[in-house]
Amino acid sequence: VRQAGKGVCQICIQLAQEDTDGRLPRAVAAEPQLNCRTPAEQRVYQAGSGWLAVLTTWINVTKCFVGAASFELPRAFSDAGTVGAIVGVCLLAVLSSFSLRRLAHCCELMPRNLASRSGSPFTYYQIGQEAFGRFGAATALFGVVAMTLGVCGSYIVFVCTTMAEVTGMRREVWLVLTMAAIVPLSWMRHLRIVAITSFFGIVALLTAVISVTLDAAEQQPPQPIGNMTKFDPEHYPMFLGNAGFLYLISTAVLPLYQDMDVQSAPHFAATFNSSIVFVTLLNLAFGLFAWYAYGSCSSDSDVRCVDGNVIGNLSVGPVKTAVQLLLSVDLLFTTIVFLYPFNEALERQLLKPQHGGTGGGGGAAGGDGGEGMVS
Repeated sequence: VRQAGKGVCQICIQLAQEDTDGRLPRAVAAEPQLNCRTPAEQRVYQAGSGWLAVLTTWINVTKCFVGAASFELPRAFSDAGTVGAIVGVCLLAVLSSFSLRRLAHCCELMPRNLASRSGSPFTYYQIGQEAFGRFGAATALFGVVAMTLGVCGSYIVFVCTTMAEVTGMRREVWLVLTMAAIVPLSWMRHLRIVAITSFFGIVALLTAVISVTLDAAEQQPPQPIGNMTKFDPEHYPMFLGNAGFLYLISTAVLPLYQDMDVQSAPHFAATFNSSIVFVTLLNLAFGLFAWYAYGSCSSDSDVRCVDGNVIGNLSVGPVKTAVQLLLSVDLLFTTIVFLYPFNEALERQLLKPQHGGTGGGGGAAGGDGGEGMVS
């Protein structure tokens, strides 16, 4: 840790000698994490283990990608066709990897003098303000708030509705219980701690996927593989909307990158891409197989077909109940990850830090207790 601290000091001295306009030199700007955190935070995060930061980042990124959208893919694939689905999902994965990693890199392009005064990592609000002034700041803040309300709101509604169906209790009761679980979990200060809940969320989702796959394997496919639609241009836009939701993690990617320590940050691209590859292959295999097993839908046929949400194809019983419970757990933990950037922006605007980062694990002025109150 002492050696790492000396390394950070040498980097700061080098930047001070080479920089005259308050911005990172081009040669140094490519180095990750030198500008995304204050020197105090860099020293704290240097103490972290590189492999642990990579693992927790992979878990959190994967948790953001996987969720309820996976269970709507079989029907979406039937709208696109086999070739259309495979090409479309792979193209979305490539574009998402390119754009989301560039989005995370924005914190490296911020003026260093702002980083020295900041008490916590840069938020989208600050980056938008630096890029386009007040308009950029307002637009970035609106985007974060709108996406957080849309994504987290839909997850909470799904959890409450599903649990009310399973238990017979009123949705209002489950809303209170869900919020009682989400509020304290949203107080967690670092995403490395959130990785613990994200891990259980991934396990819950994989268990639900396996349960549906086993049920699909017991079905008699209503059509041969060769008769499955190859490409359906009429319904392809509907497919793109459902499939695109898989990679909708733009508000979470910046804090996920900033949570990596200096040693592990250079591996962010490999960590991020490996997660995308895993999620893409998992969803392609699951979606195509469930579509094949449950069959395509047509208006002139009474034959059973894949439901809009494949859980609807499960027979009423313990398997369907277990899948619903597991998916609710998964979405509950996913909500925590997506709330994190919203909490950061809200804290920055309402608490207005008056000094730099704390020497301990606080990171932002106002301390953990302040963020807990705001959250």
